[in-house]
Order: sequence, then C-alpha cells, then structure tokens
Amino acid sequence: LSNLDTYVKEGTLCVTGAIVGDVYVQANGKLSGTGALKRDAAVSGTVAPGTSIGTLDAAWLTFEPGGRYEWEVDGGSVAADTIAVAGTLELPEAANSVTVKVVQVGGPVAGAYPLVTYAMLTGNTNALVVDAAGTGYSQASFNITDSGITMGLVPEPALLMLAPLALAAFRRRT
Repeated sequence: LSNLDTYVKEGTLCVTGAIVGDVYVQANGKLSGTGALKRDAAVSGTVAPGTSIGTLDAAWLTFEPGGRYEWEVDGGSVAADTIAVAGTLELPEAANSVTVKVVQVGGPVAGAYPLVTYAMLTGNTNALVVDAAGTGYSQASFNITDSGITMGLVPEPALLMLAPLALAAFRRRT
C-alpha cells in the first residue's frame, strides 16, 4: 500500500506484500498475513499472523489495551504463528489488557512455541493474558527474554492419558 497511513476499522486486511505507512488496527478490525509493516503499527483490534500458520514482520508494534493476538499453533508439526518485530514491541501498562487467543490447528502437544521476537520490549509483560479455551491445552505460560516471547503449552491430562491407548490400538492392528 502507499506511503499514507492505513486504518483497519472493520473486517480483515490480509497483508502479503508491504505496507510502508503507519498501520492502525482499530477495535473491530483484524490484520493478518505474511507481509511486512515497514513503519509503526498500533493494534487495539486483532492481529493474526499468516494466512494459516505464518510470520508477520513489523518495524515497530504497539498493542493497545483491548488488543488481541489470534495465535495459531500446530502441536503436531511443532509450528506456530510469529510476529517478528525489528524494533520495539510496546505493551500497555494495564495488567491482563492484551488477550492472546490460542487457536489450535493440529493436535495438542506439549512444548514451547515462539509468539513474538523483537529488538526491544517496553511496557508491562503482565498485560498479556492467555485464552486457550476449547483447545485441549490446560496450562499456558509465557517465557520472556531479551529478544522474544515464547509460550509454553501443556495438554489436558485426559488427552495425555489417551496417547498410550491410541498407540496400543495402532500396534494391535499391525
């Protein structure tokens, strides 16, 4: 898109190329895709990297209170969405004000998956809150480093108990 600012007020903008102006994702808007945001991006709506699982590149990213990160994870292939921020990731000061909605693509498998990478992080890391309802994951935790945030996921205990049964059934058939 052009050098002008881009406002996503409603609906979804899927970026597969580059946006060279600032990007503002408002409360009812959604930004997705595997493209590049070459300047500042402010999200009070939803950001969802990829067209399925993928990476969205950003020069600078600010999550506003009420912002959402729709994060797809495929435990079967150990892959997950990522936002790669070349500069600063800014989080709000208010605790629990940015929701990371876990969207399960494959079966739940325990592991640590990349969420976002950055050169610098500002704001309150307690701003992030996980919504993993209906995914088969019982626990989710953030690991925050100098260069990125990963999410550790643990499947529901009942699902872990089913794995040996599935293996036994498979072995009987062969």
